[in-house]
Amino acid sequence: MLKQQEQLKNRLKTNSTNNTGVIDVHDLQRDDVKFIKNFVELLRKREKLEHEPKEKNKKIKFAEWNLKVKGKLGRDEIYGYL
Repeated sequence: MLKQQEQLKNRLKTNSTNNTGVIDVHDLQRDDVKFIKNFVELLRKREKLEHEPKEKNKKIKFAEWNLKVKGKLGRDEIYGYL
């Protein structure tokens, strides 16, 4: 038990000093490794979205279609069927 704790401490020391940005997954199942990989990618995408400049004063383009009507329509003509 003590030997395992010492090995774990040594591994944590070496990982924290020499291998910055490395996650030790050697003893995990393949599905767990894929989950961790996808989670890290999700965090990176979220970080990028949070730091992107937001577009201000962006004009919204509404859909248009030809009604074949000459002149102006009043409220009664538009909503009269309701």
